[in-house]
Amino acid sequence: MVTGTKLSQDGDQNARLTELGRLWIGVVLVAAATSLHEVLTAVSATVIDAPNIVVRDLLRAGLRVCVLSV
Repeated sequence: MVTGTKLSQDGDQNARLTELGRLWIGVVLVAAATSLHEVLTAVSATVIDAPNIVVRDLLRAGLRVCVLSV
């Protein structure tokens, strides 16, 4: 919770400083930051040749998006 709050506050500050707008910062940078662990897991699993980990992580991420969107 604390990290998510800090991330959104930093995103607002970056939007003000760069004048890119809160929507762009929210869609691109905050979304990338919250998905970074999934990308790193997929890359690591690919390097060690463990496709089951990649599939499990992708399914878990998709399920999380479905649950959060309801």
